[in-house]
Amino acid sequence: MKRIVLLTCAAAMLVSVAAPAVAFAGDTDNVTVQATEPGMQEHAEEEAPAGRDATWGYGLAVIGAALAVGLAALGTGYAQAKIGTAGGGALAERPELSGTMIILVAIPETAVILGFVIAILLVGNLG
Repeated sequence: MKRIVLLTCAAAMLVSVAAPAVAFAGDTDNVTVQATEPGMQEHAEEEAPAGRDATWGYGLAVIGAALAVGLAALGTGYAQAKIGTAGGGALAERPELSGTMIILVAIPETAVILGFVIAILLVGNLG
């Protein structure tokens, strides 16, 4: 059972990494030409030939952002549950370990923070 859960999590993480890459791979097709010189105004409104629909890119980027936060939160919750259980047992025997246990429970929370940063970066590239 644990192997299936780990393989499912690994596959979901692969999808969350691959979805944004696929989403932004085709964005170079829809580049608008910017006029940098006064004589270039007539060419400024031309667009490159349209590639695939931009809706796919936006959808995949949003899915990748949701997976980055959601999977990180699930993994953090699982880790904190295991650490909290072990920490409770350790504190019952040695109460002086309370500072160490607080730090050990807080360490997995950085995964959610990093997932949130990745989501912000993905959604920030949509506009």
